[in-house]
Amino acid sequence: MLKVNNNIANNYASYRGPNFRGLSVGPAAAKVLDKVGSLQSPGQRLIFGVSALVLQPVLDIMNPWVDKDTKETSAIRSVAKAIVSTATGVVIREACILGTNAILNSKNLASKLPEVVLKDTKHSAGVIGTLMGLGIMMFTNFLLDAPWTNAFTNMLLKHHKSNTEPAGNDTAPAQQTPPAIQPNTITPPKQGDISSLSQVNRRVLKWA
Repeated sequence: MLKVNNNIANNYASYRGPNFRGLSVGPAAAKVLDKVGSLQSPGQRLIFGVSALVLQPVLDIMNPWVDKDTKETSAIRSVAKAIVSTATGVVIREACILGTNAILNSKNLASKLPEVVLKDTKHSAGVIGTLMGLGIMMFTNFLLDAPWTNAFTNMLLKHHKSNTEPAGNDTAPAQQTPPAIQPNTITPPKQGDISSLSQVNRRVLKWA
């Protein structure tokens, strides 16, 4: 846990706090840093996931090298990935920590553990549970995160397209009815009848 010297916090008028290259840390900031430093792995994963959920889709939308459809698809996939991975990460880490804490508090099981582990059961449960969660998530990333992310992405894309496409817009090409074939109404001339021929053709036939 991060600790900042607060012994002189009562005399805040003359207190400037530790200075890190020009950055002064006062009592209020020290309390915030203490709380952040005391977060266990599930809380840290939640903060990381929320940051990714806020920032990554914005970066996808602002990408100047791709077209609009690619931007929207990338942003939607980033949202789905952030939600799914954060949910599974937090749940698995928290479950591992709770399970480890239950084992450490069990008299029968705790008697078989080293003394250094039982010295601070809360801290040990956080460390062991985090390591167990990381090991488990090496497999759940492929077994859970990947398929769930794809399914969630497809669902969001379908919902997005249904809201952006105008009503009644059918993307399938319209089927056109071919024109009806008219029956042959031309009557061929009778044998020896040249009355229907042009004047030039009649003359040629007479000279032949």
